[in-house]
Amino acid sequence: MMSDSFKIQLSGASNAVGNIAPQSNGVYVATYTATVSGVHLLSVTNAAGTHFGSSPYSIYVQPGVR
Repeated sequence: MMSDSFKIQLSGASNAVGNIAPQSNGVYVATYTATVSGVHLLSVTNAAGTHFGSSPYSIYVQPGVR
């Protein structure tokens, strides 16, 4: 986890914890690496474990897509 305030986690076809980096304009950039293609859940939570927005988000990961 890059930020003390936020956490992202990928679960489903593969599991991964991502990094979150604050930008100078109040925007945060989240990155993660999935090792298996397929349907995943992307969770975005705060330090207390409360989900943001509609988290977890259902996403489909394809090979070779960044």
